[in-house]
Amino acid sequence: MVAPVCFEMLDGRTLAVHCAGDWLVRHGMPSVDEAARRLADQPAPTRVTIQAPDLGRWDASLVSYVAGLEALCRTRKLVFDKAELPLGVQRLVDLALAVPEKAGTRRAEAGKPLLVSVGEAALGAWKGFENTITFIGEATLSFVRLLVRRPSATPPPRRW
Repeated sequence: MVAPVCFEMLDGRTLAVHCAGDWLVRHGMPSVDEAARRLADQPAPTRVTIQAPDLGRWDASLVSYVAGLEALCRTRKLVFDKAELPLGVQRLVDLALAVPEKAGTRRAEAGKPLLVSVGEAALGAWKGFENTITFIGEATLSFVRLLVRRPSATPPPRRW
């Protein structure tokens, strides 16, 4: 059960993000993509506020969601208000966004696992072997046709 998130335009310029219930990693995390779609709607909001009057238990999933939402707002140069969140969440989000991300620490940037690399190399070698055998077979058949004088290509026209 993913934590519930609702969106509401308050005054035509403010997008309110309502966070309610328990925000626990084991229940799943909502994506910031829906908020990004709402920010692209017309008229585009100039301010985003998080409201959490019915917030239950929370862990890193809430911190991660709020940090992602604030980062999204920063890239779009929108005012972001998280004052209604618990003080612990506010501090953890500030801490998460204050430290610049180290290069090469994302999983997407990490190299492929060893087994994947070995498998891809083996498949590539097999494909190369197949291509070599196909070439040798076709060359052999062409040579035999040449000896038997039955070339598969049409002979050139004779000039008299």
